[in-house]
This record gives sequence, C-alpha cells and structure tokens, in this order.
Amino acid sequence: MLFCSTIEQAGLYPIVILKDGHSFVGVWLQPDSFRSVVTDDVTALRKRISLNELIVFETTLITQSPVLPFSAAIENGKKQLVEEVEADFVCAIDILSMLKNALFEFYNLLNISGFLIHYRGILQH
Repeated sequence: MLFCSTIEQAGLYPIVILKDGHSFVGVWLQPDSFRSVVTDDVTALRKRISLNELIVFETTLITQSPVLPFSAAIENGKKQLVEEVEADFVCAIDILSMLKNALFEFYNLLNISGFLIHYRGILQH
C-alpha cells in the first residue's frame, strides 16, 4: 500500500493486483482506468500492459538487498500474470476508477475468491 500511496502522491494512478496469498502494484502510464473499481479479468490487464498503457511491478524486488534494477521488478510483475499462473490471480483494484466513481468515504468488506479484504478510509484531495 505504501507504493500505491507514493504513486498517487506523484500524481499518477496506481492499481493493486491481488493473487492467492500475495499482492503487487501497477501504475497507469496515461490517465486511464478500468470501468469498474474491481476487475477479475486478467486478460484485460495483460492487454493494457502489452499496449504500454499500464506497468505492473513486484514491490518486494525493489526493497531487497542488493537492489535490482526496476526493469527486473517490472518483468517479475508481468510473469505473475501470464496464462500459466493465471489461476492464482484474484482481482485488480483500480484506484483511479475508485476516484472517478467518487468513493471518498467508504467501508467495504469484499469476499472475492476466498480473499477477505477489509478497508475503511477517507480519500482526501
């Protein structure tokens, strides 16, 4: 979540990707978003990545020592969305879509494919 906050603070639009037992983030390379806040369509993610509209990256690779290049974190993020491992994909949460839908105060309890996500907060401008 720290990476998402940092991306948003930089004026960019983050996305959170949830997998079975893991999560990582991405960032829109243009002011775009998915139509819904939560998407379970991994093919849509791969399409946006292939069009260079979105990049995803593995955050744990950025924080390890020795430090790897950011390109390695991007490649690892892409590998986590390939067809061979897509059964582990749960959903993606699009922060820009959330903002576009004016969800400024929210309390959600989502149960998606066995994942329990509990989030409460107020987004401020």
